[in-house]
Amino acid sequence: MKTTKLGIRFFTIADHEKEQEYLSEMHRMGWKIVRVGLPCFYHFEACVPENMVYQLDYYQESKFSREEYLKLFEDCGWEYLFDFMDYHYFRKPAAAMDGQEEIFCDDESRLDMMRRVFRGRVVFLLVIFLVTVLPQLIQNIMDYDSGKSCAKGFLVFWVVMFILYAFMLVQFAWKYYTFKKKVVR
Repeated sequence: MKTTKLGIRFFTIADHEKEQEYLSEMHRMGWKIVRVGLPCFYHFEACVPENMVYQLDYYQESKFSREEYLKLFEDCGWEYLFDFMDYHYFRKPAAAMDGQEEIFCDDESRLDMMRRVFRGRVVFLLVIFLVTVLPQLIQNIMDYDSGKSCAKGFLVFWVVMFILYAFMLVQFAWKYYTFKKKVVR
């Protein structure tokens, strides 16, 4: 019987809840996460199928030391697994939970996490978009219009990059806006 498995799934920075659901579902099927490699490669080990709840938190060491941060979750019964790109992965057996327990106790805490993601990830993506992707797309459009022979391949690449970055930025902005509107009434 196979003891390891590679799952390939892509989640944007705004999809942490979908990622949590995916990891929980895999655990119910007998596959526990052991690590994430690159943004879409999930490495699993075979395990006893169990109803396990996974939670992700975005945290860059600033307010607390790493030990204090992890101790906070450990005291609430969450098992720390690993971190990947400043997302910290936790799990807890559903049987040990008190109702619909999450690592965030209220909407304001969830909104705070989204703010941290915005400062830590979205600003960086926006800078790359404005400094690299957009100027390269414009330059390649001008090269293509002037008839340069290699411009078509580069133009396709930069159009795809533009669409990907625009999709991620708009998706996060929309989720952030709608969630903030719901929380701040």
